[in-house]
Amino acid sequence: MIRSRQEMSSSRQEGVRSGPPGWSLHARMSLAFGLLISGVVGAVLFLWIGSSEAYELELTQRLNLDVARHLAEHAVPLDAEGQIDEAQLGGMLMHVMSVNPALEVYLLDGAGKVLAYDAPEGHVKRLQVRLEPLHELLNEAQLPVLGDDPRSVDGLQPISVWPLQADSKTVGFVYVVLNGEALRATAGPLRGSRQLRIFAFSTVAILLVGIAVNFLLARRLTQPLRLLRDVIGARKTKLPAKVFQAQDEIGLLAKTYVDMAQQIEDQLGRLERSDRDRRQFVASVSHDLRTPLASLQGYLELLDERKEKMESEEREFVAVARRRALHLSHLVDQLFQLAKLEAGDVEPHLEDFNLAELTQDVLQGLRPRAQHAGVRLRCRMPRHLPDIHGDLGLIERAVTNLVDNALKFTPHGGAVSVRLSNTPGGVEWSVQDDGPGIASADLEHIFERCFRGAADGRQPGTGLGLSITHRVLELHGASIEVQSTEGQGSLFSFSIPAA
Repeated sequence: MIRSRQEMSSSRQEGVRSGPPGWSLHARMSLAFGLLISGVVGAVLFLWIGSSEAYELELTQRLNLDVARHLAEHAVPLDAEGQIDEAQLGGMLMHVMSVNPALEVYLLDGAGKVLAYDAPEGHVKRLQVRLEPLHELLNEAQLPVLGDDPRSVDGLQPISVWPLQADSKTVGFVYVVLNGEALRATAGPLRGSRQLRIFAFSTVAILLVGIAVNFLLARRLTQPLRLLRDVIGARKTKLPAKVFQAQDEIGLLAKTYVDMAQQIEDQLGRLERSDRDRRQFVASVSHDLRTPLASLQGYLELLDERKEKMESEEREFVAVARRRALHLSHLVDQLFQLAKLEAGDVEPHLEDFNLAELTQDVLQGLRPRAQHAGVRLRCRMPRHLPDIHGDLGLIERAVTNLVDNALKFTPHGGAVSVRLSNTPGGVEWSVQDDGPGIASADLEHIFERCFRGAADGRQPGTGLGLSITHRVLELHGASIEVQSTEGQGSLFSFSIPAA
């Protein structure tokens, strides 16, 4: 079933307005800025943690840079020939590492081989260190300089180094690992826990502040757009001053909308005035034509009464003139009635009446025409139907138009079936014909004024009957529906509330 074109258009518009809601601009801006802030905060914290570790290493190395030189000059025992006194070396190493457990002291030969150290068995993983970091540190390279950690297979740690010389020749090195194994074992978990807490607290605090500021900024930035949206939704042309006077893209958009809305309002006003003038003109012309048409019909009837005195050809002319006058009178009456309905000038005279009795009267009046066209006119209705409340004359016109339309398109030998039935709270009326049906492209236009489809073009008529019927039923709070398949006829129906 379909409804009138206006109702379908309204339904489509409502469907567009009530579609699935998307994310608002405010929400999208908040999300975008929130993700941006989160990325920036994460990058800053990542860089901060990395730089803080580098700073800690540099600070440790800079504070302990002279430890190896002090040991080489004052603590490493040498014999009379300038060789390392291994007998006293072990005690010195144990004494230094017991005083400062963060330091690990090693003696290296000139090739970087570890000669002496003080560590439990199995803790030293390699006995050869690279000499490049040692030379970089001795040549005052930029700190921190990381050297090989003997207690790790491939680890690097900040170091302090100083050469051991005999007869102006370098015979070895004092090699000090500043972040010793004992310090890493003690400070590692604490450092990780501390950095994790700093990272977590900083991230949460910055994100919360950033999200709150971002939400407020996005809300403030989109406030003019929300005001403009509300104004457009209410179809107003007067905008708030803060929107209209804004010197940005939103202000330009608001001014453009106001200009467009004003133009549309002016055009609608002109169209309404033009349509009102047209309806008044049609109603006036139709009313003015009724008097001369009545006079013309009277003279033609008078001539028809004297047809015995006329020749056969003259009688035929009079008969044709009478038929044309009747058709013209019917057309003028339809135009007048439609103009009044469209203009809202029709005040229905409401009363209670029986739709079944009205339908019987209409069918009785149209039965001679059906018999002349060779069409069977049938009617089915229950024994008891409730009365309806409406304008008897207008409903009679609507029913007559629908049955007349069905007779017009039903071929010789076909049938027109009228059916009435009870519905919850009212009465349903329908008429089925055996005509050619209505093309699917014409279905949404058939209730328009003067519309005639492909099948209508082969039949006499004005195209006003269905439009009048639609207006009459609309006036009574009822809607007309149609089902049609090409080649299988059409079914028109409407439901009207009971009294």
